[in-house]
Amino acid sequence: MSRSTRALLLLLAGALSPGAAGCGNFQDVTTVVDLRVLAIRADPPEILIDPTLLTDLSRLPESFSTTVTALIADPAGGDRPITVDALACPRQIDAVTAATGKNGIVCKDPQSPDPDRSVAVTPPPPESPLAVRTPFGDAELQIPSMLPRELMERAYMIDPSAKLGFQLPIAFQLAVAAGPESEIAVKRAIFTVPPPDHAEQPANANPRVTGLTTYALRDDRAMARAIDPQPFDPDHPPTVPLGGSLWFEPQGADTEAESYFARALTREATPQVVVSEFKETLRYAFFTTVGTFSPPSTNTVPPTIRTQPDHIHLESKYQAPTVMPADPSVVFWIVVRDERGGASWMKGRFLLAAP
Repeated sequence: MSRSTRALLLLLAGALSPGAAGCGNFQDVTTVVDLRVLAIRADPPEILIDPTLLTDLSRLPESFSTTVTALIADPAGGDRPITVDALACPRQIDAVTAATGKNGIVCKDPQSPDPDRSVAVTPPPPESPLAVRTPFGDAELQIPSMLPRELMERAYMIDPSAKLGFQLPIAFQLAVAAGPESEIAVKRAIFTVPPPDHAEQPANANPRVTGLTTYALRDDRAMARAIDPQPFDPDHPPTVPLGGSLWFEPQGADTEAESYFARALTREATPQVVVSEFKETLRYAFFTTVGTFSPPSTNTVPPTIRTQPDHIHLESKYQAPTVMPADPSVVFWIVVRDERGGASWMKGRFLLAAP
């Protein structure tokens, strides 16, 4: 593995690692105790393509660029080095991936006899750091990535729907390793042809968690409304007693979820392509180094049975352990994603205390 390739992969390594199931003797999915790829953000997450170029792919630009930032949690690793290998290829879903909804190995080594249309991602400059450790015990990397015209031509050739103007996903496959631990993560970069009559529509922007509210109690008789909600202040973090709990409610769904026009297929016997307006669904995932969150994820999809038409619950309940850990300072991460390749995160600390 070359040093430049390792550097590249480390940056990309973030997004979609599902974690372990919270059953039996397995670690709860929200509790991060070892190497974990929590998220990957692409800037921009969506790149617009001139529709006239699809009739002659040789006219595509020589390359497309996006900057990828990876969020890699490594709470047990201290300052050990993290290495990454990154590949890019057309997104292909096999039967197993489609059935489980989980990401597997998508891209093959371009040096192999059957590279499966993969390319190595352009490494960062030699002076770029391989890993930027943060005070939260995780690592973040930024890598400017170049996707060559050849890769885009292959992707459009094997995806008939994309040549009709539907989204074309390009997969970044990230193989992350630290000490004896390793993990594979996949991130999509989205290429889109603006729909007819909406050429001015801007590309997707990454959603954000614009704020965070915490509260210890909810009034379930009042449709589970918060009691005494407080804005999260990183300079004065809340304290949670051992065995106690605290609700975490991310803010920003009302302003960060974008409306957009996109192509869709009708449900007729012979489907027709139509242009419809959609509202993004934002999905939030919660992680911590000690204790658990429940539910592990929330979203902006209105409930089927609407008891509260004006309120969608995005909060998750943190449950503290009953035994004090070696470090009473607990790290948490909240990752937000949309369905158009957008992602970002916020993180912070709070304290455990004796009951």
